[in-house]
Amino acid sequence: YNPMMLIPSLLAPVVGGIVCTVFTSLNLIPLNPTVSVAWVVPYPIAGFLRGGIMLAIAICITIVLQGMLYYPFFKILDKQALAEENNN
Repeated sequence: YNPMMLIPSLLAPVVGGIVCTVFTSLNLIPLNPTVSVAWVVPYPIAGFLRGGIMLAIAICITIVLQGMLYYPFFKILDKQALAEENNN
């Protein structure tokens, strides 16, 4: 339980939902409900198989944005860990 990671953990799904809502509202993502993809297939590939290139692009954009959201918090924790390591 890391309180520093609470903010990005709560915001990351919201960012993903916003990206997918935008793509869906613009009618860029045609989902094919008849395609069943195993859970072990990476998300961009599964997205491509289920909804075409636009769904794969939406998933990649979401992954990048969520990574950018986590990065500053990760750097803060890294600096704290480095300072703690240098004090010992």
